[in-house]
Amino acid sequence: MNLNRLINNLNSTLSRTTSINIAYDIVKQYNGIDWTKYASKHNSFDKKLLYYTDTYEMFLFSWPKGYSGNYYSHPHDGYIVKLMSGKLYRTNIKQNIINELNKSDIIICDSNNVFHINSPIESHSLHIYSKRVGEFQFTREGIGRF
Repeated sequence: MNLNRLINNLNSTLSRTTSINIAYDIVKQYNGIDWTKYASKHNSFDKKLLYYTDTYEMFLFSWPKGYSGNYYSHPHDGYIVKLMSGKLYRTNIKQNIINELNKSDIIICDSNNVFHINSPIESHSLHIYSKRVGEFQFTREGIGRF
């Protein structure tokens, strides 16, 4: 499956609900390499918006070796992450749990937690965020709450 097919399948499925959980099997099937053309060529954290609708947004995150991010949370209806390359450690701050993510691992997360990411090696991850209408606004500067 390539990105266009992934997007078409997500559009068909997520047009009927804001629950990102039902997209898990679709994201799991994505095994393309077409994401690489959007990966950062620099040794710095980067996120590229690949696609968005009124119900979800899809990003490719590039994580440089040694990256240690800020604390963050996510939209009310959750999100899905699929690691496309490398390795990440994701710490759930509230529950004090560390998840090791390896290539092709997929996680579903809700909005009730706060996380921290570490990247021991260069890594890339595909992120699909649920989006309630009016919850997020995409701008040239990035994503911001209304």
